[in-house]
Amino acid sequence: MPGISKITEFDGTTQYMIEHGVPLAAALLPITIVLQIGGGAALIVGWQTRAMALMLAGMTVAINVFMHDFWNVYEGLSQAHETQNFVKNLAIMAGLLALAAGPGTQVLSLDGRKNKGAATTSQPSVLPMRCVSPSAAGCAVWHQRLAIHAKAHTGQCNLRLLGTDRQALQHTSRL
Repeated sequence: MPGISKITEFDGTTQYMIEHGVPLAAALLPITIVLQIGGGAALIVGWQTRAMALMLAGMTVAINVFMHDFWNVYEGLSQAHETQNFVKNLAIMAGLLALAAGPGTQVLSLDGRKNKGAATTSQPSVLPMRCVSPSAAGCAVWHQRLAIHAKAHTGQCNLRLLGTDRQALQHTSRL
């Protein structure tokens, strides 16, 4: 909504930006509108989620510093209202940063569909594994643990052997 309200109240928003000392307000406002509407739409459909979330988080910081500077007193503006907007934007920025740091793609997102298509076309690599335990009993235990592990997972599971003298099994799974 902020991008759309800047279109409908273009002159008022430009004047507000000038009053707050935003440099090049007339040039920055159209750029802000495009980035807010385009970035928001990209987040909705899940396109370039991390990049868009980081871009919008950065914009939110800039908007907070210039437009919701509650520490300055402006004629006709309530400091309480500016403080509320500042804190609200901090929460929005935190959500955007969490989105940027999260898994990145969701099932219904365009990025998720693209990655899913790529994953189904490639063949998983299978690495041969052998037990190098010094005792037959140790080898049997290792194979038993591997069998239990394989039965426990229904999703993708990547197994990797670590170490040379003693066997260690490291796995990551996505269920």
